[in-house]
Amino acid sequence: MLADFAHLCARLKLQRQPKQKNRLMQNGIKDQELMRYTEKGFKLDYLCEGSPIFQLKNNYTFSSDSIALANFARPQIKDTDIVVDFASGSGIVGLEMIEQVSPQKLIMVEMQPELSECSRLSAKFHKKAGVVKIEAVNETVQDYARHNKGSASVVLCNPPYFKLGAGDISKNEKIALARHEIKLTLAELIFAAKEVLTSDGKFFMVHIKSRENEILRECAKCGFKVVRKQYLSGGLERVLFECACRPLGREPEQT
Repeated sequence: MLADFAHLCARLKLQRQPKQKNRLMQNGIKDQELMRYTEKGFKLDYLCEGSPIFQLKNNYTFSSDSIALANFARPQIKDTDIVVDFASGSGIVGLEMIEQVSPQKLIMVEMQPELSECSRLSAKFHKKAGVVKIEAVNETVQDYARHNKGSASVVLCNPPYFKLGAGDISKNEKIALARHEIKLTLAELIFAAKEVLTSDGKFFMVHIKSRENEILRECAKCGFKVVRKQYLSGGLERVLFECACRPLGREPEQT
């Protein structure tokens, strides 16, 4: 069901619907205030519940995997949670997730300045601004983890899927960084997630199925227990993972 919903959103490209525009107007967000940013190199789209999200024109845009990850994690989020979205890009995973839940705080960590600015703008106009404390941090995942140990109860990530040497690397630097492990490897990501989480924290990630065994090994090295998995069909096979810091004594659920 979640995967079907995610693919539906992707097919629609999350285009603005009249009811979404009306909802934004009711919330006091003026359309012209949003549209003026499109003249500064930003592309304006809308999340599935109507909040605006900014992306960079002619660059990497989010996929249905990000929506699927947001939906996968959402039922586990509590109002006391501090959520960190690693390699957040334009902020799609965290911002889509909080459309229907209200954690204490959402922190979006992105190393590329232009994408971090997209996150900041989207947070400014999000319908939960003022309800959830939302912060965009322009920093590498590794540096953020080094300075913020034990600071979060939840980590989300839709990371680069491919190792260096696996397939052609895009000549567009932003797209290359999003798809290949140029600045952030799988091992570095999982270690960073463990560093920032509290002892009872949770880590949610989407990745390609062909690297599932490697993911399980790296999680075990860092003391994570994979407690839930969901496989996504269509094109390249992907897997959604829920990992707990403390072993719960049960096998992963599969859906």
